[in-house]
Amino acid sequence: MQPDPFRHHSRLNKPYLVLVDAASGRAAAYDAGDRLLTEQASGALIEFALTRHVHSEPWDGLQSWGVLREPPSWADEHAMRHCRLYWLRDGWTKFRDLLETPDA
Repeated sequence: MQPDPFRHHSRLNKPYLVLVDAASGRAAAYDAGDRLLTEQASGALIEFALTRHVHSEPWDGLQSWGVLREPPSWADEHAMRHCRLYWLRDGWTKFRDLLETPDA
């Protein structure tokens, strides 16, 4: 068996969900604890989120659930109405998928 290429802490800091503003192409990434990792997600992470997400919801649809995610500084009220959150993992996600997830 090969050694685990990720330390536990590194796994926790991998992007868990990505907020994408399709109109501007900007995106932000959050960790599994809903903490903002970056306000400028990479193109590779955006592409990964759009093509390999396990779930997606509009930003507005989640605000009523009491989820407190810090919006990125570029996201004004108008932009947030057009943003979607893309979850990159769920309980069925394989470890290989975590390895293939681009960094924030």
